[in-house]
Amino acid sequence: MNCENKMAKVVSFFNNKGGVGKTTTSTNVAAGLAQKFGKKVLYLDLDPQCNSTLLITGEEKVTDCYWINPGATQTILNVVAPLLEDEPTIAFDQGMINTGPNRFGVHVLMGHPKLSAIEDRLGDAWVKLAGGEIGALRKTNWCHALVSELRDSYDYIFIDLGPSLGSLNRSALIASDFFVTPMSIDIFSIIGLRNISDWLTQWIKRYERGIENLVLNDQGELLNKYPVRQSLPIRTGCIGYTTQSYATRKNKDGERRPTHAFENILNQFSDEFFLNLGGFVPNTVRDSVILGEIPNMFSLAPLAQKNSTPIRGLKASDGIFGAH
Repeated sequence: MNCENKMAKVVSFFNNKGGVGKTTTSTNVAAGLAQKFGKKVLYLDLDPQCNSTLLITGEEKVTDCYWINPGATQTILNVVAPLLEDEPTIAFDQGMINTGPNRFGVHVLMGHPKLSAIEDRLGDAWVKLAGGEIGALRKTNWCHALVSELRDSYDYIFIDLGPSLGSLNRSALIASDFFVTPMSIDIFSIIGLRNISDWLTQWIKRYERGIENLVLNDQGELLNKYPVRQSLPIRTGCIGYTTQSYATRKNKDGERRPTHAFENILNQFSDEFFLNLGGFVPNTVRDSVILGEIPNMFSLAPLAQKNSTPIRGLKASDGIFGAH
């Protein structure tokens, strides 16, 4: 994924299973791109749990935004305000972006716990979309409209999504060029791959039918008037997965390896991943879909959260010591 065309690549971190490291992985990768490689990164928090907003901006900023002075700081909820009034558009200006400074080196559009309120609006639009209704397509493309406003200003736009197969995540994936699937090492993650595959396949077909019907209704010119995606890059946009939190033991050479039970599950991941999501993987990355195997970092992760810093940025003043 290079950015030589000066247009940001939009990457969603997505899994319908919670507790798999989506927020930790995405925020730390964003920090690495920004700080180690000098990329300009925007982070969109579309998870109503707002964990990445808390991690990046810190407890003081979050407390002020949502509790002490609610409404004083603009968030993603301000962007979707027209949707909540059933308008097929968004309200966005550059002042909504939190430019920091923060220890991740990224810009962030803060999330909001009430973002899930647009699920019903998006669900209603989805019912009408297949018939080619332009208003329904515009509402469904609200996130695409947002990133279209921002692509020229960044190298990467990362989107953190909640553990859901709902309309909010669907709209984010429509706006995305790629998606990464963080995994935990357990049988439920393997089963979850099948759910993701079925869900993606079904709604992509329905979306494409809606675009076709709009054209058949002699309204194809509206596709150029409004920010509605005519084709979906995520059809071949799955660039791989990460695994995390496996138990380890030392082998006879002193090397730490996954325990036998976890290793058996881990060895199935690649086959199961290709069986279910292989159709969404571009040929250019088929040999490298395992993006990283992340061991349990124990107290480092909560320490990073406490100090609102990427794990690679932890210092002695943050509380790390020799064993870390």
